[in-house]
This record gives sequence, structure tokens and C-alpha cells, in this order.
Amino acid sequence: MTRIFISIIGFMTCVMFLGANIHGEEVQEWTTITNFMVKQDSSGWKNPVDLVFVPSSENVEAPEYFVLEYDGNIYAVNRQKQRTLYSDLLARPLAMPDASTPLQLSGLCVAPEQGWLYAVAIGFNGGRWVNRIVRFEHGVTGFAMKPVKWTEFDGTFQQESTVLSRSITHCEIGPDQKLYVGIGDGGNSANAQNMASWHGKILRMNLDFTAPQDNPLYEESNPQSPASYVFAYGFMNPVDFAIDPQGTVYVVDLGAHSRLIEIIPGQNYYWDGDAETLKINGIWVDPGYLGVSSLTYTNKDPAILPLANRLLIAYSGILGIDESNQRGARTIKSFLLKQGRGLQTAPERLLWYQGEMPQLLTSIAQGRDGIYFTVFFPDRHGENQVLKIVPGKSDLSRSFQISGMSLFQDKGCEGCHKINGVGGSMGPALDGLVDRIRQRIESPEYLTQLNQIDKITTEPHTLYQEARDKLRQLHGEEGVRFWIQHRLKEPRFDVEQSQMPQLNLSDADIETLSNYLMALQNTQTSMFSPSEDLHRRFKVWWDTSVTARPAIAFVIGVGLTFGVRSLFRRILRLFRKKAV
Repeated sequence: MTRIFISIIGFMTCVMFLGANIHGEEVQEWTTITNFMVKQDSSGWKNPVDLVFVPSSENVEAPEYFVLEYDGNIYAVNRQKQRTLYSDLLARPLAMPDASTPLQLSGLCVAPEQGWLYAVAIGFNGGRWVNRIVRFEHGVTGFAMKPVKWTEFDGTFQQESTVLSRSITHCEIGPDQKLYVGIGDGGNSANAQNMASWHGKILRMNLDFTAPQDNPLYEESNPQSPASYVFAYGFMNPVDFAIDPQGTVYVVDLGAHSRLIEIIPGQNYYWDGDAETLKINGIWVDPGYLGVSSLTYTNKDPAILPLANRLLIAYSGILGIDESNQRGARTIKSFLLKQGRGLQTAPERLLWYQGEMPQLLTSIAQGRDGIYFTVFFPDRHGENQVLKIVPGKSDLSRSFQISGMSLFQDKGCEGCHKINGVGGSMGPALDGLVDRIRQRIESPEYLTQLNQIDKITTEPHTLYQEARDKLRQLHGEEGVRFWIQHRLKEPRFDVEQSQMPQLNLSDADIETLSNYLMALQNTQTSMFSPSEDLHRRFKVWWDTSVTARPAIAFVIGVGLTFGVRSLFRRILRLFRKKAV
């Protein structure tokens, strides 16, 4: 009887631990910024790769958005979340992406005034892969759950074969009522510079698939030629693009580097097979292959006002890499652009993935109540979802605990600066930073420079007079740390102009990042002691692991079962001995 009683106590203890994890606050797979939360909009999908919204309608049975799945099937979803197979015209046999098979992107876009849906995808025709552009019409004002007619762009377009992952990628309708289409180089970098090829280009066409006469390379003698459709050229893989209300086209060209480009009509962007050309003419360059999958430009919808007038870029992540090394790699970053050209601030993270299952973030779009996004694989519950970032207070919204290195990457510093040979080249390498800064700020030339800056009577320079005075009095690493902190706070505090963007860092972020940069004086030495590093790794594992807490709860429960049982038996023996 005693054994049964002790076993019950141990079992209840185990259940109590497990129950706290199962029924209490659960670690979410997606995390967003404060005052927003991630919610499910619909589920039951099969590997969605793109979605597009249609203009709002009072008819709840009319389509709210369309979803394109990896196999080429298109579905219409109404406001009641009822789903209908819209078209299987683009269905094709595609191998699932893995470490050796890249994700093949496809795209949807809508012409709201005409009520037309466009789809771009690759198709298998005559034993080869070809690029396809299809327009669907509905025979009514607005959109419907099923098309009544479709038309495909043909001519010489499908005479060129293509390859997976560097083929047709996305489409967009601009405010000029033109259709824009991005096409990769087809596996041959020479195509990007060849005006007789459709590949490696951004195309611009009328909604009836004819070439606009105001295109920069339009040929009056041959209006059906590829050159007549070219809006810009010299791309490796323009995976996606977005168009702002003024008609400016932003493209991400993906390869060994990922460059964000603000397109100039008729411009050559110089991809010729050399990875270094992927750094040319980018207003932002991400080092390395980061798997950019989607872009969108947000409008002034009240539902997402803090995120309005921004360019959002989705990073899909990469399969075949240790999942624990990719936390935060599947993310959405927010870019605030200047009214002219370039970035106003460094990008900020809007969303990141914290799950353990392999996952790819495939598309983003602005909906009527938030920012929607699709993910390729099912979650740990087996559900494949369309998710959305919406305003709201939630216990699940929490700050992202990151190290200085993660913050360095998150704020895009790695896009401009190298550390140990890894990173961008737009700014100086940061190896040996402390020694270089010390020599600089203690030089007579620098003091002369500060005197010149003191004479400037406009902000932000007038706001940092006291900081410059204090810097003159500091020496050694104390002065270097002070300089780094103020450089992060305001890049122009000691110079008239700076190419470094305003990072908008909190005081805590500045402290974290300055500690990291100070540690670079010996780049072979970790920022953390072995015990600190072990604690840090355990904390990341504990906070993000789906199985960690139940497993530990089970071990504790089993231990308590046998431990308490053994203790209780010892106590009984003592009482029996005394009784005897």
C-alpha cells in the first residue's frame, strides 16, 4: 500500500510539471514585436508559396485572397475562410525542396480595376522547363471564386527553356497599370546581358501582354522582341519585387549575396557570373545566401500604422543547415526608405522563427487587418497555415534575447562591415577596431576635426557638443568605448556627413553592441567564458525547445517517484527499529 501511495505522489508530481508546460504559456514558433501578435488566419494548406489580396468587398462569399501552392494549384479564399480550387492550369511535377533541391518560387498579382488575376510559374512542356505567364478573367465586375477565361503570354517567350530556381519568379501591377515580371538568368549568366534573351531581366508589359512603347529599350521595328519588354536587366535571380505608390520598383537579386535594388529604368545591373557583381548598385547588400523569398510595400492602413510606408522583406531560411543555427534566419525585416534614393534607417526585425521543425517562410502580403505570411512546411501539430501579424497585446509577445553578435547581424551591420573576412565591403572591416579607433581619436588630426565640427550650428551636431568635449578628455579603451557608443547613437556626432544609417538603437542595444565591438580587439577570443557560453546555450535551448520542458519534467517526476519512495522506506525502517 505504501509503495502504491508513493508511486501516486511521484506520478502526480510528474503530471504537474508536464501540465504546466502543456496547458500553460507555450513557446510560440513565431515571435513578433511589441504591440503586435501572430495569429492563424487559415490552415489545411499544402506547401503555399504565395498569396495576394483583392480589393475589399462587402460580399463575404467573394474572394478575399488567392493562394498559390507549390504544385501549381491556385485556391480562392473568401472572408468566411471557405476555400475553393480556383485553377489547376499551372499544376506541374516538382520535387520537394531539400538541402540539394532549391525552393522554386512562383507568384500571383491582381489588376484591381479590371478584376484580373495574373500568375507566373514554370511549367514542364516537351521535356523541358519553360516560363509561363497566365491571366485569369471572371466575366463579372470584380473577382470570383472561379475564372471563366484564361489567356497565356506566348510568342517567343516559351521558346527559351529555363532551370529550377533561376527562372520566372514574381509579378506585380504598378500604379501605371503595367504588369512587371521578374525572370532569373535561366542558369546561364550570359543571358542577363543578352537582349535577345528573356532571362535575367525585369519585364514591363501592358495588361494585354503587348510591349509598352515607353519602355526604355522598345524597338519600333520589332515590338515583340525581348528587348521591347525590358524594364531593367543584368540580374541573376530577381526573386521578388515591390512597387511603391510613386511607381518606384524595388527588387532583391539573390545569389552569393542578396542585393536590394531601387530600379532605374533601362539600367544594367551587371550580373555576368562574377559574385562580386551582385554587390553593384544595391542600396542594401546582405552578405551570403540568406534565402530572400518575398517583398511587399505597406500602405497607410490604420491596422498597421506603425508599419506603414515601409518595405518588408521576408527571409525564407535555408534547408540542410542545423536548425539551432538558424533561429532568427527565417525572418521579416522592415526597411524605412528615404523620399529620394536609399535607406533612411537600418532594417529592423519584425518577425522571427523560434521553432525546431524545418521551415521556409515563402511570402508576405498586406491584408485588410495585418501583414500576412505563408510558411512552406507544416508546424509541429501537422498544420500548414496562412498566418498574420496583427495589432494586439499578448503574453506571447516578448523581447528577443540576443547576443551582441546576433544584434550586429539583426541590425544589418554585417551587410556593410567584415569581421574575420565575413560580411559586406561598403564600410571598413572591424577586425582590430579598438586599436584603430584609439589611434584615431588620440591623433592631432582628430582633435582638429572636432574643432571644425564644433563650428556647425545645426542639429544633430549642436546636440553632441558636450559629448565631444568629454571625448577630448578620455584616453585608451575608455575613450574608444565612449566613441563607439556615440557613433551607434548618432553616426554624425563627430563628422559632418556619414554613410552609416541611423540605427535607432535603445540604450540597452547600444550597450550590448558596444560590448561586442570592444571584444573584437581579439577576434579569436570568444566574448563569453566557457561557463557563460554554456549557460547562454542552455538558455536558448530551454526558451525555444518544444521538447525540453516535458523531457526534464519526466526525468524530475521519475526521480521524485523513486527518491521519495526510498526516503519514505528509510523513515519507516527507523520507526520500526525504535519500536522494537
